[in-house]
Parts: sequence; C-alpha cells; structure tokens
Amino acid sequence: MQRDNLKYSEIKVNIIDALNKGDLPDGDKDVFDKLSIYLENNKKASKSWKELDTFWPPRLIDAYRNDELMVFFGAGLSMPSGLKSWGGLLDGFPIPARIKSLEELKNDPLTHAELVSHQIGNERLQTLLRQTFEDVKNPSLNHFLLAALELPFYLTSNYDCLFEEAWKKLHPEDSLEVITCMADLGKIGFVSNDKIDKNFSLKNKSKSYLIKIHGSIDSSDSENHLILTRSDYRIHYRNNLVFFEFIKYLMLKLHTLFIGFSHNDPEVARLIDDVIWLYEKSGRKHADQPNIYGLQFDMLSHTPEIFAARGLVALEPPSEFETKSKSLSLVISLCDICAAYENELDKETTLDDDLDQFKDLLSSEIGRVFTNIEKENNKALEFLDGIHNDVAWLETLYTNNKDVCNQGVFLLDRKGRVKACKHGGDVKKIDVGVNLSTRFYFKESKTYKVKMLSNSDRSHSNGMSTFFLCSPVLGNSGEFSGLLFGACQIGKWIKPYNFAKNYWDDDVSVLLIDRNGVCLLPPNNEFDLDAGTNSYSFDKLFKLSKRDKLISRIMENIVPINKDDDVISFDEDLKVYSVISELDENSRWKIGLSKTIELK
Repeated sequence: MQRDNLKYSEIKVNIIDALNKGDLPDGDKDVFDKLSIYLENNKKASKSWKELDTFWPPRLIDAYRNDELMVFFGAGLSMPSGLKSWGGLLDGFPIPARIKSLEELKNDPLTHAELVSHQIGNERLQTLLRQTFEDVKNPSLNHFLLAALELPFYLTSNYDCLFEEAWKKLHPEDSLEVITCMADLGKIGFVSNDKIDKNFSLKNKSKSYLIKIHGSIDSSDSENHLILTRSDYRIHYRNNLVFFEFIKYLMLKLHTLFIGFSHNDPEVARLIDDVIWLYEKSGRKHADQPNIYGLQFDMLSHTPEIFAARGLVALEPPSEFETKSKSLSLVISLCDICAAYENELDKETTLDDDLDQFKDLLSSEIGRVFTNIEKENNKALEFLDGIHNDVAWLETLYTNNKDVCNQGVFLLDRKGRVKACKHGGDVKKIDVGVNLSTRFYFKESKTYKVKMLSNSDRSHSNGMSTFFLCSPVLGNSGEFSGLLFGACQIGKWIKPYNFAKNYWDDDVSVLLIDRNGVCLLPPNNEFDLDAGTNSYSFDKLFKLSKRDKLISRIMENIVPINKDDDVISFDEDLKVYSVISELDENSRWKIGLSKTIELK
C-alpha cells in the first residue's frame, strides 16, 4: 500500500465506478444516483470556493495534504445502513415501558443502558447488542468515501464492521489494522512496556489504522466486550489508561474531524478536555496543539459558541443537500475536501503566516517596552520614597519608547496619585496631582502586582482610545508602592496601524480586541483616525464593538489554543473565515484576521 490523497477528479473512478447500487443499503441508493449525477455535472475540480458547497478551514485541508488528518466517526455514519442511534438502540430492547418513558433518560444514554442491563442482565444485553448488528451488512456511501480518503488514522465509537467492509471493497490488496485494546497497540508497536513509543511514525504510508474505542462485533473476537453502560464506561476508561493516553497523543499530533457524532458521549468529551488541558499545562507554548473540528448538521446561530466551549470548531455541511438527505450532504462535504486539496484552495485562503507576523509585531514591540519599564523599578521606588528628586530617567524612558508610549509615561504612588510624568512637554513633578486610583488598570496592578497590558479606556486628556503598559513598583519586600506605566493610542503607534491598512486594502478584516470585547482599531476601516489627535475615538470603537457581529463572535471563541480556526455564517452561501490567537497569556487580548468566503 502506498497512500495517496484522493483528488476530486478521482472520486468517480475510485468510488462510483467501483460500486453498484447493490453494494449499498436501500437508504443510500438514491444518494448514489444523486452523487453520480453531481460528479458527472462537475467533472472539473473546482478552482475557487465559489464553485464548492462546503468551506473547509485551510489548516484542515493542509493537514489532509500532509497525512495529519484523523476522522472520528460516530453512529450517524451507520444510520443509512439501517442501524439506530444510541437512544433508538436502547429503546428496542425488551424493558418495561416505565423505563422507556422516563424523561430523565432521553439525554442520558449511559444511565439508560445501565438500567437496561440491570433489567435483562449484562450477558443478555451483550447478546442482543450483537444480534442487532448481524443483519446489517452494507456500508453507507460515506463509509466508502471515508475509506477512499486513506487517512493514516480513523477513530470510531461504533461497534459495527461497516467501515472495514467498505475498506475491503475499495482496497482489496491493502489491509486495515484494527485496534480495539492495549494488546493490539503492543502488537503494532505503538506501545512498549506500557509506554507510548513516540518514535513510531504516525505517517506510515504503508498502513492505515482504525481504532474502535468501545469494542467491535467482529465474529473473530466474540469475547470482546462492547462498552455500553455507565459501569462499562467507568471501568473501561480507567482500566485502559495507556490506551486512551495514546488516543490523546494522536489528538495532539493530528487534526481531528468528528463526523456523524452527537457529542453526547461524556467520556469522549472528557478526552477532548484532557487534550486541551495537556496543552494548557505546557503553557500553550508546546508545538503540538489541539485542532479539533465537528461537522454539525442543523446548525443554529449559537452552535459555534457551544462547540467552542467544548473545544471544537463547528463546521456546517451544505444545507441545500441536507434538506434532501443528510447522507448526501455529508457525501458532498467530503467531496469538497478533495476538491479544495486538489486545487490548493487552502494555500490561497490561509491567514496563518499573516497572523503570526501581526502577533510577532505587537508582542515584540510591547515586550521591548515592558523590559525598559521594569528596569526602572528601583529608580521609581527611590523617587516615591523621597530618596532623590531626579526625573532624568523618566525623560529617557519616554524618549526610548515614545513610538509606543506616545501619550507619555506616568509614575503613580500607592494611592493612585500622579507623582511625575512625561506627557508631551517637559517632565512634570507633581506633589499631589491627578488621582487615577479609580482606573481599572490601577486596581488590577495593585491587586495582582504583576506587569499587565490593560484593556482600552477613554483618555482623560482627549477622549481617544488608550491602553496602558503597567508595571507595579514593588518594594524590597514585594509590597505595592506605586505604578509605572506607559500610555498608548493606536494611530500614533504607527506599526499596527500600517499593518492593518495593508490588509484593509486586500479586504481582510484586522481584529485587535481587549478582554472587555472592545476593538482598538476598526476591523474594516469603518471610520478614519481623528484628524486632530491622529487616534481613534474610544466611544466610536466601543459602539462599533457592541454592534459588530464578527467582533462579538471572536470574543465568544474560547478554544484555549495558540491559534484557532473559526467559521461564521452570515448567509447560506456567505461565510467569514477567521484565524484567531491571543496576543499573550498575560493580556488575553484577542487578535485575528478574517476574510469573506463565497460558496456556490
């Protein structure tokens, strides 16, 4: 076997010509006809997103290209073959009607299964479970299409062997390694002495692997226990720690796409949480970060936010085909992966390198200023303690950093009173001056006693949007003695403004958003800099931030990773693709770049 990425132009040969309708379940025979017509009418692979029905994030397509994409498929893939959903499966077993009708069990299949097990016995449950799958022989069209992609790894919570049957039909000469337990991992060489062998290549071109996390009905392994009840889960996920450590390892190393999965499985949700936690534990600086996507039917306006809270990017299949058949909609979506790959649409759409440049520009400039401010802690402390009246150091601090600290540098005492500042003209010495103790950045600095990039605020002097680079002045015992900070207004800080201006000319939105959800420059150049101050009005930015759907969506994105894809639908055929990051772990500002994607 030599794995090659499936191209759109090869789908008809690799799948349609290799099958006939008799190979498919009744529920997919109409889908087969529609797909045949679709491919016949679209013989040429698409040259732009406008010719496709599904938008796939560039990073996911790039992962497919580089053998770094893994699909996790659930019961939805097997339903066209005649199998039921998890809840439907349980309702079919011989249990008292009073249990079937319990409202509390509708969204709790683990407890439902546990009660069924206690009613009819676990052995009887296992027997009935296997009997349910005996007559289901024909894989769905989506099983075939997924098999044709020849990904390095597939994961599934399904017990059936429909994917394996599809694989045999399409790749009769190439074996698929099926993994159901620790022993299988050991035989293949992924695990040795209960430890993951991280030297093992995950991109082995001669092999593809299917990991069945809840067991398999394969008749050659009839003693294999199928994981279904709450107690099954409790034992399985805790007694097979290395098995699931390997799965988490895969989810950190590869991009994971969930298909036909409801996300109601609590242990799979915990796997996702654990993977994100491992990344957070590394300080978000580890090279491997979670990239997890879910193809979600019946997408609602709040669905992306819910998925983001779970740690996934929600992607929408084409709703035009969904109204006819979810199976057809999924088939078209998977075809579009191949079309985007073949025509390298990801390379035309990607914003990753551009976002990295923006992040590096901001963080290097801000890091330089913070370093210079922190160096003056002792001089600031001595000034506040009355040991000297020298303010030349403050003049030098301003001169060396005025490109960023364009509104001046300020020294406050522990009560928030301005004691000295460089603000445009000469350095001013003030015994008792303006009191800034009510400002949030002062309160935070006094409480946490760490350097901090503040949220934006309305300037006292001109009403323009201003943020503050705050460094608490600490005494010898670490006590808070005052605050030294630089004040900055975007526009006068020319580098981020010029960066944004170049991208506005290319119709790319530039997002720089503080923790309060207020942007520091208009994403699409909605209004000009104030002519008198060469800065942006805080009130204008605040109002824009509260009504702009894109800014609100970016703030809702809480996937805790270094860089994240986000797709938001403004219309059935119009989507906005964004790549998002946090400026740094201290400020938690969001930065991002967005562009509009038009679909067919």
